[in-house]
Amino acid sequence: MAAAYARAGVDVELCARAARVGLAESLLCGVTTVADHHLTWPAGLPDRGVGIATAVADTATKLGARLVFVRGSARDDPQEAAASADAIATALAGRPGVQVAVGPAGVHSDAPETFALLGEVAARHGLRRRTQANEQVDVEIALERYGRRPLELLDEWGWLAPDVILGPDRLVAVDALVALRERLRGRVEIQLCLLAGYEAETALIEEAVARGIDVLGGCPPSGAALTAAVRHHGRRRLPGGASDGSLEPPSGSVVEGSERVHREERDDHADHRAARSPPSGLDGLGFRSRRTG
Repeated sequence: MAAAYARAGVDVELCARAARVGLAESLLCGVTTVADHHLTWPAGLPDRGVGIATAVADTATKLGARLVFVRGSARDDPQEAAASADAIATALAGRPGVQVAVGPAGVHSDAPETFALLGEVAARHGLRRRTQANEQVDVEIALERYGRRPLELLDEWGWLAPDVILGPDRLVAVDALVALRERLRGRVEIQLCLLAGYEAETALIEEAVARGIDVLGGCPPSGAALTAAVRHHGRRRLPGGASDGSLEPPSGSVVEGSERVHREERDDHADHRAARSPPSGLDGLGFRSRRTG
C-alpha cells in the first residue's frame, strides 16, 4: 500500500479535492467534526507540508465542517515528520473550527523516536495525539519486533494518556477495554467510539454500555443500537460530563468520525438520514481516553 501511494503521488490539489468529497459525504451523514489523519507525505516538501494542510483546512472552512487535521507519519523520517508537524501547527494556529493533532500510524510503521518527537511537538503546541497502533498488524509486529503488545509499548512510550486517541481496531473486545480501564484507573477513562459507516454488533454496544464503558457515536447505521442500549440500561450520562444531550463538543475536544452521543429523540432522524444518504464508508471501531475526575 505504501508503494502504491508513493507511485501515485500526493499534492495540494489532490488533497483539496479529496477533502471536498470526504467532508461533504460526512456532512450529509450528519457528521460535522472530522479528524483527517494524513499519513502520506512526499519527501522533501519545501514548505514541510503546510500547503497540503492548509488546502484541507480551507476546504473544511468553505463547507462549514469542523476539522482536526492530524499530521501523521508512516515510515517517515522522525526528524522530518516532527519539523513538518511543528510548521503545520504554527501555520494553522488560531483558525476557527480547525485543530491540529499529531500521530504516527502505528507500531508497525514508526519507531519509538517518531512517537517521542511528535509527542514533543504536541506538548510544545498543546496538541492532541492520535495513533492507530492497536490494529491487527501492530499486534503481530509488536510481538515479533519487541516481544510486547502494542498497548504495553504505548504505555511505556507515554502514549496512553488523556490527550491520546487510539484507534481504529475492528477486533476490539469489551473485556479488553474493561481490563485496560482497570489497569489505568485514575489516569484515563476508556470510551468506545462508533465510526460513521461501520455497523457495530448490537451485542457489543449493549455489553459496553452495561459494563460502564462510555460509548461515543450514534452515527448511522449504529445509532439505533446505541440508543436502545442507553434506554435499556438507563445510562444517560454523556461522555465529557454533559447531561443535556448537547451536540457541541467541549472546548478542545476531538471527536473522531462522530458527534457526541445525541438525544434519544434524534434516533428517528438518524435512521432517516441513513436511508436517504450512504454512510461515509469509514471502517472500524476506535477508542479514546479522557481525563478522569
